[in-house]
Amino acid sequence: MARKDIKRLVEKLKEQNWRVDDRGEQIVAFSPDGRTIVTFHKSESDHRAMKNTISRLRKGGFDPDA
Repeated sequence: MARKDIKRLVEKLKEQNWRVDDRGEQIVAFSPDGRTIVTFHKSESDHRAMKNTISRLRKGGFDPDA
């Protein structure tokens, strides 16, 4: 994932009241209701990393199109 994509994703998460913790090489996102925790790395090498991360976030109520 590119840094600009990560930055945009974190901004959208914060707009939707997710708590986001930057822990160096990884980011931990906590859903507003506290039921979902998603951890992802800043420098994923897999070409599907962003899609997989968004899929996990959607399960916690994240809307990437909002």
